[in-house]
Amino acid sequence: MTRLLLLASVLALTACTVDENGNLVAAPGASSPARMNQAGTCFAFVTPEEGGTFTLTTGIGDGSRQPMGVPQTGLSAKAVDAAFAKERAIMDINPECLGIYAKPRAATP
Repeated sequence: MTRLLLLASVLALTACTVDENGNLVAAPGASSPARMNQAGTCFAFVTPEEGGTFTLTTGIGDGSRQPMGVPQTGLSAKAVDAAFAKERAIMDINPECLGIYAKPRAATP
């Protein structure tokens, strides 16, 4: 019975995360979308460049308004889609990713 109670409490906590003020809130995927500026949120987004190329920016939010990301510039559509898919797969298994903010090339204006 004790094991069951412990398992239930662990499962309840996995649906929560801690916000910038230390408050326990619902996990980003549970009820509200993840925000890049939220500490622990892994992000990847694609932006178009001049000349038909794209930039893929990836990183992990640190709680600042504009978290630092690592840009990969000058990518073709095929290359940016492949790089995005690879980063997105890593996010799914990375234990540091408390939330995920991912916008592929198809979501760019």
